[in-house]
Amino acid sequence: MIQKPNLLPPAFQPKPLVHIPRLLMTIAGVALFFWLGFIYAQFQWEIKELENQTQNLTQSLGQLTQLRERVRELENLQNEITRLRGLSGMVKQDEIDWSKILADIARVIPPGVKFSEVSLKEDDRLVIKGESTSRILVAQYAFVLRELTWFSSIEVIKVNRNDKGVITFELTAALPKEGGKPDGQKPPAKESTP
Repeated sequence: MIQKPNLLPPAFQPKPLVHIPRLLMTIAGVALFFWLGFIYAQFQWEIKELENQTQNLTQSLGQLTQLRERVRELENLQNEITRLRGLSGMVKQDEIDWSKILADIARVIPPGVKFSEVSLKEDDRLVIKGESTSRILVAQYAFVLRELTWFSSIEVIKVNRNDKGVITFELTAALPKEGGKPDGQKPPAKESTP
């Protein structure tokens, strides 16, 4: 078929129905628009997620701060209880006639033994530190202390010879749970069943 020349002016000439390059450009533009929109929506969703996590962390931090304050309160309470126990121990110690106990300790000390320190531990143990001219005298002193009615047990903690050749020792004397008897009597022995 022979095409006839189109003699219409260019403004009135018919246009092709589909212009392929223009169609491809439009499709690419729409695809790019949707792709950028998807990325933007995903970015917004991640920002929202981060905001939620930040809010949760802020709430957790508030709870941790409250817990830390509660722990401080409990530590203060524990310190107060310890202080009150010390005071109650002092009251208990005040019930014991220390002058008689110390007088008995000094009365039975053998010649050649001398004290350097006498102190009381929190667990009702009297610590006796001193010096001696021989280990035998320390052993004799521990044996004599066992015979006193004030103590439930005597332990020799250490016996050492220092550079000067002097024997240093440390003994602990446990007070009975009921306390020593001021009349010099030991608490009655508990009967054991076979």
